[in-house]
Amino acid sequence: MTAPARPGTAPAARTGPGEHLPVTEKLSLFAPRPGGLSGGRGAVPTPYGQIRVDAAPERVRIDSPVEVDVLHPDGSVTRHPAGASTVALSLPAVPTTTPPSKPPPPRRRRAEATS
Repeated sequence: MTAPARPGTAPAARTGPGEHLPVTEKLSLFAPRPGGLSGGRGAVPTPYGQIRVDAAPERVRIDSPVEVDVLHPDGSVTRHPAGASTVALSLPAVPTTTPPSKPPPPRRRRAEATS
C-alpha cells in the first residue's frame, strides 16, 4: 500500500521485488526492519535538511526535504515525494502451517478375571 498523493504531487511509485526505480540526484533510502520493537523515532541531518522518521511495525511516517524510497520488508520499493508521508509497510507473507494432530492414545483393555 502506498501513501496517498498530496495535491500537486505525483503518487508514490511502486516496484516489486527485484525491480528498481530510477535514481535522482536528491533521494533518500529508508529500509525499516522493526523486528520485535513496537516502534521508534529518529532524525538524521542531510545536506538538504533533516529527515524525521516515526516507525511502527506496520507503518512508518517520514518527513523529508527530498524524495524518499522505502524498501519494504517484502522486498518491494515505494517512492514518496518530499514532505510528510505515511507509508503502510508491506510485510512478507508468513507461512501458516497447522501442526499435525496427535492420534488419541490407545485404549487399554481391562484385564479379564480368570476363574
